[in-house]
Amino acid sequence: MCKKTILLVFTCLLLLSLVAPIVHAVITVTYQYISCRIQLLAVSGDRGVVIPGEIRVSRYGRGLISSSDVSEDVLVSFKLALIYASITTGVNYKCCNYYLKINGDVKGLSATLLFYTVLSHILSEGTCPGEISATGIIGPGGVVGAIGGLEYKLSIAQAQNLSLVYVPGVQIREYNYSSTQIKGVYTIYEFISPRDDLGDNDTYLIYTNIQQLFKTTYENLSSTAWGILSELRSLNWTDSHFENAVESLEKSANAASQERYYEASSLAYSALVNAYISKLLYIFEFKPWEFPSITNKIVDNVLETVNNVKLEIRDRLEENLVKGVLNSVYLDLMITAYVRISEAEKQALRA
Repeated sequence: MCKKTILLVFTCLLLLSLVAPIVHAVITVTYQYISCRIQLLAVSGDRGVVIPGEIRVSRYGRGLISSSDVSEDVLVSFKLALIYASITTGVNYKCCNYYLKINGDVKGLSATLLFYTVLSHILSEGTCPGEISATGIIGPGGVVGAIGGLEYKLSIAQAQNLSLVYVPGVQIREYNYSSTQIKGVYTIYEFISPRDDLGDNDTYLIYTNIQQLFKTTYENLSSTAWGILSELRSLNWTDSHFENAVESLEKSANAASQERYYEASSLAYSALVNAYISKLLYIFEFKPWEFPSITNKIVDNVLETVNNVKLEIRDRLEENLVKGVLNSVYLDLMITAYVRISEAEKQALRA
């Protein structure tokens, strides 16, 4: 009995000695590597396609990025997404190494938003974000920009039963896809949520406070747009631009009610553009002799507003530089505002 017991003990020890390295290896891999499957939404001809891929993050790295047969522009978009993910999560991207694999021929920058959603989730939560996808570019200031073929991409997203798809807010419409929730995103900062462990310097709090900077902008744009629409309504004039302006203002008011003033400002600006176009079409139709003078007046008003906003942005940046409190999120949103107002200036000059 004693011999059998001793033999059993030695057998167990032998098995443990053989299994231990394997268990250790599995634990090490599980701890050091996070591998997330991704589903890129793309367009081939006149239909949408889903191209699978993988993002692998290995901890204790140096911020190195490697890839397998990925085009240069896609790799650039991955790097950009990683930098923004690092900013918004507060996690230094140099903590890890990164590997990107895409099982298909993908070009362009429309996967930047997808890369950002996955990378920010990995850095902040240490897990993959689930059966979601996203499509959109990320421009200066963290603005989520428009992409092509959105309708095709959303159709294939429904066919693949993706639970959630993030798309550029500037392109969002009422899509009736029963199995796929569509969410419009205007800036990457909308992905940030409060975290108790980040203290007073939490990026979420910074972003929330900076939202107030756009409150006055929203109010002015919205008020001006409603004034133009009221004038046109009194003249019994409506057209597609008029209706688009009303729709944008309603969405803008909804965003403002939730204190998302940057989003509200973007929508109000879109509404104002449509309101002005509608007014110009009315004048061209019924008072063509006034068209040149009215057009010049509108352009002058826009250029004056642009100049005032640019000066305001510069003053705020200089003020914060003097105080020594400038942070990456604040700088990013100021760049956003400057880029947007510069776009308005270009449109006015073209007009």
